[in-house]
Amino acid sequence: MKAEPRVDCIAVHWYKGPNAKKFIRDIEEVHATYGKPVVVTEFAPQTTSSSRENPAKYSQAEVEEFIAVTTAWMEAMGVRVIDCEPDFFPALRAAVAAGRYPPGT
Repeated sequence: MKAEPRVDCIAVHWYKGPNAKKFIRDIEEVHATYGKPVVVTEFAPQTTSSSRENPAKYSQAEVEEFIAVTTAWMEAMGVRVIDCEPDFFPALRAAVAAGRYPPGT
């Protein structure tokens, strides 16, 4: 490689339960540690396979609260989320409200 590699941002996957405060602390810690923009590539209270194995691990209310708090915080802070849809947060909130999230429910 002729050019020196550089890191423009830090990509994060996060699946650590429905604790929005922990999610926010973790994302802030990643940003503070590396001093780079954070791109959340995936996030949810649990993984898809975990949802299939134990779909009732978290209540619908817990998931709705987690998604509402985390998406509002990310929108306010300018945290980017990789997704094909430009209206990712509204679409996610609608899926949660309709009971279509998490997958397998």
